[in-house]
Amino acid sequence: MESWYDNSARNPHNPDPNEALRWGEQTYEEIMVGFFDVAVPAAMDKWRFFIRPQN
Repeated sequence: MESWYDNSARNPHNPDPNEALRWGEQTYEEIMVGFFDVAVPAAMDKWRFFIRPQN
């Protein structure tokens, strides 16, 4: 996943370009939240699909 932040005055969605940004657990503290999801057929053996043999 890749993201970038535009905290400049050119960003029309930035309410205050002078406010310092920092990481936080709340969505109002952090700008980017990423998710990863996988869909497989219901009848598939999920353990066999997701767990790979060790070398």
